[in-house]
Amino acid sequence: MILYTYTCFLKAISFVFTGTSLQRCIVHFMSNILSKIPKTINTK
Repeated sequence: MILYTYTCFLKAISFVFTGTSLQRCIVHFMSNILSKIPKTINTK
């Protein structure tokens, strides 16, 4: 499953679907990574 990071939602999914692999949305994951890189290095 691809999810956004809503803590309660993630806990519910883990409880109902035991053994389910969870993954963050790749768009928001990359956005979060790029926001941590200094603007002088970040050329996107």
